[in-house]
Amino acid sequence: MKAKIKNGNITKFETLPATYISDISGNLFMGFDLADKSVHESEGFFDLITPQFDNLTQQLGEIYFDQDNHFFTFNVVPLLIPLSKPIVSCSLTYLEFFLGRFTEDELEAIEEACEPIIPENRRLRMAMKFMEKASYIDPSDPRTGQFVQGLVDAGLVTQERATSILQ
Repeated sequence: MKAKIKNGNITKFETLPATYISDISGNLFMGFDLADKSVHESEGFFDLITPQFDNLTQQLGEIYFDQDNHFFTFNVVPLLIPLSKPIVSCSLTYLEFFLGRFTEDELEAIEEACEPIIPENRRLRMAMKFMEKASYIDPSDPRTGQFVQGLVDAGLVTQERATSILQ
């Protein structure tokens, strides 16, 4: 993949154009896509490199041109979970939610289920990371209900306990 800055905007290209009119000379290039990399770069087309990142906690941010390495890439930024509604006074902190609403046995079972050696529990580990980073958790938020239902589906709490936890 390539990218180019034109009129102050970065444009991404899955493939290079076969014909191209030079922004510099105005000449028409036939077979531009087959030209040497140095020709592409002289016209401002540089590789677009996607950096490695942890998709559980990070996401790609703005694209930019790395002047030192001569390629386009992305900033890596923390993954933000948009709130579906504003935080209200009934919201509970992470600590209150987990320590006050789950039994000791339930907490131990959840912790064991989040072990990385159990690959089928990847979604549970991901949800736990989000919950751990949350400033507040609203028991009436549908995402909280989905998380607790996931604990029921995994056999970590009963349906009766899930109802109690969410009240």
